[in-house]
Amino acid sequence: KIRSGKFDVNDVILQLIRLNLPQLFDSAYLDEVQDFNYAAIYLICTVAGKDSLNWVCAGDTAQMISVGCCFKFDGLKQVMRNIRPGIESSLKKVVNLKVNYRVTKDILKVSNSILDVAKKNFPEAIEYAVPEEAIKDLGFKVSLCLWHEAMKVTTSFGTNQALIFSSEDDQENVYKDMKEWLGDHPFILSSLESKGLEFDDCVVAFDFERKAWNVDGERVSSLRLLRELYVAVTRAKERVVLLVKKESPAMHKFFESLQCDLFLEDANVVFMEFDRGTTTPDEWFRKGNQLFEERQYKMAASCYKSAAAPSYANWAQGLHENQLGRKDSAASAFRTSARLFLEQADYESTLDLLSLVMDIPPWDESDDLIYDAARRNHPSYFTAEKTVRFALKRSKYNEIRVDHLNDPVALPLVLAQRDNPLLKEAICNFPEEDITALVEFAPTLAGDMYSSRAEYVRAVELYLCGRDYLSAEASTVAYIEKFKADEQSHGLLQGLVKLWQSYSEAIELLTSGSSSALLVQLFSSPREVARTRAKDCLAKLGRDIIKCAVAVHEDLSDTDLYAFDPDEFDAEVSSALTERHQEELIRAVRWYVSQNDPTRASIFASKHWSTWSYDEILGIIVGELKLRPNGLLDECSHRSILIALVEMCLKDKTWDIDLAFEATNIAITSKERAEKDASQLISIWYSRRNDARVTTKTKLAPHEPKPSKAMLFLNLIIRPKALSQSEKQLCMAYFGAKVVEVCVKRSLANNAYPVLHFFDSSAFNHLRPEEDRAHNPTPKPSSKEQNKSTARQSDLRKPSKRKSNSSSSESSESITDGRRTANKNSKSASSDSSISDDSIPPLLGRRHSSSSSDDFGSDDSDDGSPPPLLPRDNHSDSSSASDDSMPTLQRRRQDGGGSRKKGRKRR
Repeated sequence: KIRSGKFDVNDVILQLIRLNLPQLFDSAYLDEVQDFNYAAIYLICTVAGKDSLNWVCAGDTAQMISVGCCFKFDGLKQVMRNIRPGIESSLKKVVNLKVNYRVTKDILKVSNSILDVAKKNFPEAIEYAVPEEAIKDLGFKVSLCLWHEAMKVTTSFGTNQALIFSSEDDQENVYKDMKEWLGDHPFILSSLESKGLEFDDCVVAFDFERKAWNVDGERVSSLRLLRELYVAVTRAKERVVLLVKKESPAMHKFFESLQCDLFLEDANVVFMEFDRGTTTPDEWFRKGNQLFEERQYKMAASCYKSAAAPSYANWAQGLHENQLGRKDSAASAFRTSARLFLEQADYESTLDLLSLVMDIPPWDESDDLIYDAARRNHPSYFTAEKTVRFALKRSKYNEIRVDHLNDPVALPLVLAQRDNPLLKEAICNFPEEDITALVEFAPTLAGDMYSSRAEYVRAVELYLCGRDYLSAEASTVAYIEKFKADEQSHGLLQGLVKLWQSYSEAIELLTSGSSSALLVQLFSSPREVARTRAKDCLAKLGRDIIKCAVAVHEDLSDTDLYAFDPDEFDAEVSSALTERHQEELIRAVRWYVSQNDPTRASIFASKHWSTWSYDEILGIIVGELKLRPNGLLDECSHRSILIALVEMCLKDKTWDIDLAFEATNIAITSKERAEKDASQLISIWYSRRNDARVTTKTKLAPHEPKPSKAMLFLNLIIRPKALSQSEKQLCMAYFGAKVVEVCVKRSLANNAYPVLHFFDSSAFNHLRPEEDRAHNPTPKPSSKEQNKSTARQSDLRKPSKRKSNSSSSESSESITDGRRTANKNSKSASSDSSISDDSIPPLLGRRHSSSSSDDFGSDDSDDGSPPPLLPRDNHSDSSSASDDSMPTLQRRRQDGGGSRKKGRKRR
């Protein structure tokens, strides 16, 4: 049923019962209750009279001929007990109505006899039935006539005469026979169709199967026959004629058994008295109207046809077809009737018929032509509700006027279609004076109009006035999006907030996540929203509305925007802090730190380098706040306070060895800067030489690539002996002889020369002991040695490859511990001769002049390039010095050098 969309009345009843409807009426009166099923009775008694038990039910089980009914009064009582348990004592006994005021005594005698036969054979099926008494006696006897003789008599039935046949007959054939006899008489009815009707005269033509006439308690068809016969006989108020078939002895026997003095009579005589002659069209029309009012549309249609009123006949026929669910046939009959009424200039009836057509879609163009013609000739017939309904169903929205919307019945029809864009367009085309009137009685429709014009604040006001909070929320969201795209005046925004604040019940009805509720909360308590719903607020309302909400609070400033989103409002917060602390910007840096945001504190500090004093950079930014802004080292270098920075970073409270390392690296970028700042840097780092953090940081890995200048410099201070063996050439190239000399002297004091000798013997020749220089004067270098020195100088400009020398450690130790002079005995000479040529460079001569180890004055030879290993110009440039002038140790080295080199090559 659900798939096909077809349901019967029982489906509807059960669905209504499931709804548990409350009591709607005080009392319930049920007539012909035997034709109701128990579900229908339960529904009626639930919604009517349940609380007060005001239930009145009237019925006759002898007339229970409706299909599917199996009513009993005991079942009725059980239904009532199910509705209100415990009411047994309130249920009254069944009361019999014994007096019949409609039929005559003769008719009632026959009906009582039929009832006695039914009770005798079917006692359980006929409950509480007792013989009735009649008041009216007209002297008309119930007549019997043969069926085939009656068909030969020409007669004319009037408006109060009917022919009733059995529902169990072959209805099509019986109805055809009756039509041939009586023509298009309206009242050729089955017994079921005749229920509830009454006529002056009735002809009963039952053609039941023969077995049914032999009444037997085991034969269901007999019970059906008795009930239908009882119903048919009691439809007549004056005369009853029973047609019997000659070839059916069982039928004759049945009527004789009733013992009501029923005899066969001449059909011509009976129907002569029965004939009412010619009935006028007016009589038929009045009868049709009567039946129409009683909703007996099929018979009413027949009466209208007899009255030659096709327009009314189609009207009644359409209603009959609609009752049967035949919608297309009903619509066709209604259209025909409407066209006929229009031709008769009956515009009211035309419009009434079109109303019925409207309820059976689809509506077509021909219907529009009829409607327009009828409306032109009778424009005031339809109420505002009818006019609006027709306009909406036909999509003719321009027919709706503002005065129609002032109707309390018509307005809901329009409101139900508010989302229709064509309807909105029609309302927007109203004149301004109509819009003003519309605001008074239909504010929501006016709100739709203003919303379509993008006047959202005015729309919200009207929606709130009309209690349409969802539409108000939608317009608020639209205004917010418009505000994001094109910032409106703050006055409109604040006005919108005040509107919502004035309708507090609307905020309560909306969800907490609605934009309107969030907007009101934001303007009421920005800090609370920033704490609890900052992300949601930024996504729904946008940055501009948040700024506006903060601005309206005198106790807040743009710095409060930081709590919503530091990234989103970074520019505003920075600008506000700059303006607030323009006389003391360091407070802005402190403010960022107080927000636990060192990153932005550092960014702010780096943007204002020019404003910071020496104390603010080192004492506050680096020392107290422990910030490391971008460009810190460059700024310190520019201000020549790198040394102070290093000293600050090596204090325990502000310890930052990495920054000190970087600052040192910049401070010794060139030889000039190294010579200038070396004394202070050496003192600072030397004081921390025993700190485990420093020793760990400055420890060179065994196979570390080319180390940084700072790494070499610190190792030169802390580990000069080791560095003299591994990176001596880089140290001399980076720092020069003066810096190397000061570093080594600071570390080794008076024992510095043996280590310095390994860095560069010629550069530090002036530090040789006097007795050594007296016995071993420095010869002039040979051309071969000059070439070798030049090659070494060139190698210093390239990345050096450190070689492992197994004898370097032993040679260094021998030189350091010995402190021997050149005029010692052969044992000393033999010891010196054990040092290889690669570990100790030859003594090439003495410097022309010497200076103090702490002297960092100008030096003509210090040009920033790696220091030359050859003697300078003020030394002797003679390359032919006599062998006799060389010290004995030097000659031995020259004599034996070649053989030793060959020996190493062989090994």
